Amino acid sequence: LVCPPSVLLQALRQGRFMETDKHEVAFGAYRGAIQGFGSIPPAQAAQGRALVRRHVALREAFAQRLQGMISTLLGGGHQWLAVHIRRGDKAIEAAANFLLGDEDLLLRIVVQCAAWHCTGVFLCTDDPGLKTRLRSRLEASPESGGAGLAVSLYPSALSSLTGQGTHFDKSLDCYKKAEDVMVETLLMARGGHGVLSTYSN
Repeated sequence: LVCPPSVLLQALRQGRFMETDKHEVAFGAYRGAIQGFGSIPPAQAAQGRALVRRHVALREAFAQRLQGMISTLLGGGHQWLAVHIRRGDKAIEAAANFLLGDEDLLLRIVVQCAAWHCTGVFLCTDDPGLKTRLRSRLEASPESGGAGLAVSLYPSALSSLTGQGTHFDKSLDCYKKAEDVMVETLLMARGGHGVLSTYSN
């Protein structure tokens, strides 16, 4: 945006704006979020990063907390691959996320770690069972069928209801859910060497 704040405020007061849930245009045209729309082109990813850098700033206390979590969760001398596997309520928008079995996911993670020389995996998923199974296989020694990688997890609140997104689970604290999303996203972006992700938003 190149408009000064006074112009934006005036437009807001006069009702000259449209809420995103009523608008046909979404940044990125749902690429990377809905399977049928394809992946995010590199130029669009760069544009999105530039927008965030320009318009989003972390409060100092939160930024310090985040840095502490990076040191604690993503330290230990490892180069970390951030892995995000979205399931929950995503079956309609991205069936591919559910077609990948444990073995497929394990192999894909191991191959990416080898390509980027990562010795640790920061594992993020909204599927608690998958998180437990993958952690076990990733940490296990190669002799016992595992990958022998370090694994780190952020203790996010997850829904125990199969097929329901955590964000729709009213039994979980709303503030905790929102903070978990922000923290995991920032940990992946700032603490990892790179990100491997299924379709998500």
